[in-house]
Amino acid sequence: MNKLSCIIIDDEPSGRIVLKELLVKFCPNVEVLGEAENIIEAYAEIKKKNPDFILLDIQMPGGNGFELLKKFEVIDFEVVFTTSYEKYAISAIKFSALDYLLKPVDVPDLLASIEKVKKTREEKQNNQPLIVNLLNNLDETNTEKKLALHHQDKVKLLNLS
Repeated sequence: MNKLSCIIIDDEPSGRIVLKELLVKFCPNVEVLGEAENIIEAYAEIKKKNPDFILLDIQMPGGNGFELLKKFEVIDFEVVFTTSYEKYAISAIKFSALDYLLKPVDVPDLLASIEKVKKTREEKQNNQPLIVNLLNNLDETNTEKKLALHHQDKVKLLNLS
């Protein structure tokens, strides 16, 4: 497989620098296409550069990572959340079987996340993207909630109803 392309989205310049340095040093199969410090810049970068995945900070001034994702009609990239707040939204992320990295990022965790992105991109299931499931589950007006259930090497989305 070719290199995976990535955009780093974090309001902290030091957070972006650390993630980029870790990717350069430990993930030669990842190319960083760009960076953004808020959801407006991030939206423009993603639309312009079409990355394979994004490293997305959850808490940012001017809008959180979930608000960024809601701007997309189709999410055709993978999402790895990055957060300094262990309790913030982790249960929602796990509920929808998305990956996340806790800051400060450990190299083995980063490598595992990149491997998951690579595997997902290679297998690209026909299922509804899991990130869409997360956003639907977070939307209080949406009455149809789904549960991501791991079965062997696949993820099945089941209606809670």
